[in-house]
Amino acid sequence: LTVSAAIRRKENGWYDEDHPLVFLFLGSSGIGKTELAKQVAAYLHKDIKKGFIRIDMSEYQEKHEVSKFIGSPPGYVGHEEGGQLTRALATCPNAVVLFDETEKAHPDVLTALLQLFDEGRLTDGRGATINCKDAIFIMTSNVGSQVIAEHAQDLRHSSGNDEADIEISRDFKEKVMRPILRRHFLRDEFLGRINEMVYFLPFSTSELTELVNRSLKSWSEKALKRHSLT
Repeated sequence: LTVSAAIRRKENGWYDEDHPLVFLFLGSSGIGKTELAKQVAAYLHKDIKKGFIRIDMSEYQEKHEVSKFIGSPPGYVGHEEGGQLTRALATCPNAVVLFDETEKAHPDVLTALLQLFDEGRLTDGRGATINCKDAIFIMTSNVGSQVIAEHAQDLRHSSGNDEADIEISRDFKEKVMRPILRRHFLRDEFLGRINEMVYFLPFSTSELTELVNRSLKSWSEKALKRHSLT
């Protein structure tokens, strides 16, 4: 609901049009962060292959790898090729861009992201400016995932119902998670450019059961279609 509401507000002009929409998805691996980003892209773009850009930020852990991200400056090897992000955005400036495992990126890469989030444009190594104010940027991070999981478990336990719908409080976000994120990302202005932080909580038993049933149904349909197996 947080993601869809933010997108609707931007579509209706209730967000600053000079800045792109930026999300930070927080939580453990395997609980739907990437899948939700794909679903957002599928909703907004008919051609998801073009409208969804996924970048593995673990590939940008060293300072010199910034050039792979936005392109090498003139006179350097690969100058004419551009960077992974700039090439993709040049093709689809309003794409849904997923920065996976953002916490693994080098600080200089985060500086490039801050420019992107703050200005809504990116200048590649060739000096070409790509305007991407209409793009949606989604970062995922495992930072604080154990703390989030333990807090969710405590909330379910205190409710007396392990299947209860729970919600992360503003107090937890500000007093517990904000300092953790600040220590890791170091710059308050980076966190300040994030429109919405979305918390992904561990699945309850009933949610896991539903996911397994959906997966089995999907594989059953594929088996029937491809091999006439029931």
